[in-house]
Amino acid sequence: KMIPVREVTGFVKKHRSIIDCVEPSFFELTAAMAFDFFHRAGVEIAVIETGLGGRLDSTNIISPV
Repeated sequence: KMIPVREVTGFVKKHRSIIDCVEPSFFELTAAMAFDFFHRAGVEIAVIETGLGGRLDSTNIISPV
């Protein structure tokens, strides 16, 4: 199921100053958006696929179970 468009635009509006300052990659931005959505939706367990993998991957902010 896709994240609703209103959630995407709301995330960008709320975090615009950070996005402009940090200039995240598309993957970094969409990962952050997904993690924020999961948190607000009360998701307890999510299967997260790494992007490039390795210790510098954007998904490493998530603690494994």
